Amino acid sequence: MGTEHCIYFGDEPWRMFGVLHEPAMEPGGEPLAWVVCSPLGQERGNSHRVLVEWSRVLAGRGHWVFRFDYRGTGDSAGRQEDFTVDDHVQDTVRAIRELERLSGTVCSGLCGLRFGATVAALTAIQRAGPARLILWEPVPQGRAYVDSLLRLVLAREMTRKEGPGRTRSNLYDDLSAGALLLADGQPVTSRIADSFVAVDLNAAPVPEGPVLITRIRPASEANRPNDPLRILCDRYQAHGGAQISSAELPAFWTLTKELVSHPLGLFGPALTWIESTTRPPVHARYREVETTRKMRCDRQVKNDCCSKRTVIHDGDRPCHYPAFEEAVEFPHQDCVLRGILHLPPGEPGNRPALLMPPPGTDNRSGHLRLYVRLARYFARAGWPVLRVDPSGVGDSEGVLSVVSRAGHSLAVQKGLYVADMRAATTFLLSRLGSPGVIEMGICGGGITASLHAAEDTRVLGIAPIEIQLRYAALPGGKSGDPLWAYAHRMYSPNRWLRFLTLQSSYRSVARALFDAAARSIRRGEPVSNAEILLERMGPRANLPLVQTLQRCAERPMPILLIFGSTDDLLFYEETKDVLFGSISDSTTRVREHIVEGADHAFSLPPHFTELQQVVLRWLEDPDHPWADDARKEVLPRFDSASTR
Repeated sequence: MGTEHCIYFGDEPWRMFGVLHEPAMEPGGEPLAWVVCSPLGQERGNSHRVLVEWSRVLAGRGHWVFRFDYRGTGDSAGRQEDFTVDDHVQDTVRAIRELERLSGTVCSGLCGLRFGATVAALTAIQRAGPARLILWEPVPQGRAYVDSLLRLVLAREMTRKEGPGRTRSNLYDDLSAGALLLADGQPVTSRIADSFVAVDLNAAPVPEGPVLITRIRPASEANRPNDPLRILCDRYQAHGGAQISSAELPAFWTLTKELVSHPLGLFGPALTWIESTTRPPVHARYREVETTRKMRCDRQVKNDCCSKRTVIHDGDRPCHYPAFEEAVEFPHQDCVLRGILHLPPGEPGNRPALLMPPPGTDNRSGHLRLYVRLARYFARAGWPVLRVDPSGVGDSEGVLSVVSRAGHSLAVQKGLYVADMRAATTFLLSRLGSPGVIEMGICGGGITASLHAAEDTRVLGIAPIEIQLRYAALPGGKSGDPLWAYAHRMYSPNRWLRFLTLQSSYRSVARALFDAAARSIRRGEPVSNAEILLERMGPRANLPLVQTLQRCAERPMPILLIFGSTDDLLFYEETKDVLFGSISDSTTRVREHIVEGADHAFSLPPHFTELQQVVLRWLEDPDHPWADDARKEVLPRFDSASTR
């Protein structure tokens, strides 16, 4: 697999995060050096592991590889809404220079997925060099890309709003008026939309070097009519420098049912193409030269303190008290886990560190970069924070043991990542000397935090956000909601529309009616708490998680439960009397907060601001066992309203 170096590069204040993969072996031909360009928005999170595995495959074949996050994405500085397509191209050029500086090798190729492939092509055109290009499902026309983003906005509004929503024309008008739209994790402003619309690879110059274009489609869509990508392929082929291939795969950059991490049908043709375009070594002393390059790279990365740690400025301009961020790694079982440690501007004193377990299938950035923004906020307020990728996720080593999203959700609810969080806790306590950790996470991250806290006394408190008290899926296919949940949905016109147009699950409704009738017949018989929970939450009730939360409250430890206006809140409110009713002082240690109108990801800025401020007030409550008044004298005054 080769050695991997996580580094920061670029100029202040917009430092970028990158990962350099050293070759694991000598290539059979010319040593190549690649820069990998990621997609944008949530497509980046969904496909991140594929690009990590691809980089490791290339390094295993003897190539240098550099992955990086554009400014405003991933672990790089800035906000995505502040950067356009031209900025992404400039960032790619900076990544090329960094690769060449560290490896001593000229960048010989760019590889990209989706709009990352488009950025790679635009970069190659701008540099006007004969670099190789691997374009996986590129976006030929920016106008179509913007339209697809706006369709995501409309789809989200249709599922959440009652009554008529906006049209695509309305959205374009709102953009022109200065609005910011969120399309599945990707901010869209008028400036960003204009930069996308200006992109048209079918009208741009054809890159000079050899090109591999791969269409990624399921078998059912292999011959899609009027495919704009087909036009691009024909145009590139007409200039004699392009090869076209197809990979019958699901669109893994979206929320597919399958979890794709190592698609051989995509990697295999690309490796064959690379070998066909690679020349033999140019001199007999290649072995000596390559060894010198690797030694030079090792010295530069390991001896340059600034490459592992950086100062991150938040918002539009540098803040007065910026926090530090450091790429860290530590062993766990037979692999290495990697993450980002956020360090406050002053001494952490005796405060515990915050540990953020991953949310669902997302890596340490979280959906909408929610974990990145929260961690930077708390670090500036004086709290050290660790965001970590568990085994088989993000930049960490290892292999996931599940192959579907439903299977992954079920595995997380049963404790898939608890052992990883134990290792992360050991690392934090050893590195910082903290008295313990406080765990907070959204969705699956909140579940992992609860399961870990129930068995590890080093966890001093938990803040589960949007925790789901029901299984996402059950073995054997049992599903369905209790009758009260269907009654609650009768207030939604959209739900009535689905019901009357045969889009609802009538079998689930019938099952709920049957279960309600059966319970009414048994009424009067003594029932256990488990039976009460099954009655209120239906067959998908996660009873072990309920018992876990009860053990956490009995320890005792402070608990903060936060919900938006979602179904997760409804099921919590139906069951909280059973959850904590038997614990005498639970009302003083178990707190709850509802962010009115918020969705599951707290995607709107006011909802996110309320979320971070509520958690910070809870962390700094003087009644908590970790309260440290002396810390206030070390840190400068933190204005919570100044951070987005």
